[in-house]
Amino acid sequence: MKYSFPLAVALPGLVLLAVPSVPSVPSVPSVPSVPSVPSVPSVHAGSLMVTEIQSNQAASGVNDFWELTNVGTTPVSLDGYKWDDDSHNPNDAAAVAIPAGTTIAAGESIIFTSVPAESFRTWWNLSATVQVVSATSPGLGQGESVSLFDGTGTEVTYLSYAAGGFTKSDGCASAGGYAGASAGGTATQSLVWDPSFGTTTPRYTNATGINIGTLVSALNAGDIGSPGFSSFGSSGPSITLSLGVVPSTFSESAANPAATATVTRTGATTARLLVWPSRRD
Repeated sequence: MKYSFPLAVALPGLVLLAVPSVPSVPSVPSVPSVPSVPSVPSVHAGSLMVTEIQSNQAASGVNDFWELTNVGTTPVSLDGYKWDDDSHNPNDAAAVAIPAGTTIAAGESIIFTSVPAESFRTWWNLSATVQVVSATSPGLGQGESVSLFDGTGTEVTYLSYAAGGFTKSDGCASAGGYAGASAGGTATQSLVWDPSFGTTTPRYTNATGINIGTLVSALNAGDIGSPGFSSFGSSGPSITLSLGVVPSTFSESAANPAATATVTRTGATTARLLVWPSRRD
């Protein structure tokens, strides 16, 4: 036998109390979306990288320069490219257009400056094979940067030498000021890429005249750099020469306090030569 019961049953002595409905919770207004933070251009992205900057000089009659290196495996045409020293804007009034027909080969380093090409080569004793792109351009000064833009206006590489703009070889942040000083050297030394840290997370140091293929300029010993040579994919410039030293050994004493020797060379007679005498007591 089945029994059915109504849903509501009134039992004697039991009072049913109506439970008031709980008011609905007002909806929480949506949180406005946080605007995205603009990305800061990396020091190096792609195959082109700034590998040297000199923003102050000891010699007279010369001017600032910077070096661009193709760290990729194929040539890059720079048609339509521009560079600027104080903005991320390819349309900045001071942006410099790179001459049409300029191409940078894989592994090549080229120079951008306002100094006439031949004068620049004389300053640094460079061969005619080093590309020097000379055009009226803004001075680099202190705490500035170099931005390179392709033909579409996209920033393809960027390097700031302001305080905190790059990482030095010792792991510390750049100091600011002129490029060489920002990298830890003097105002008239170049800031140069340190190849021992690679191209993915590059670090920079100052040119000393004995590190990373750097040298003293032909016009003033205070100007030190390595324009046209970044040491990327190369063991450095090579020269062929023969040396002769007469006498090859000599003694110094109270009776002979200023012994001398003569060094002669054949072959490459214009390249800089350093001689380091050694002593044995």
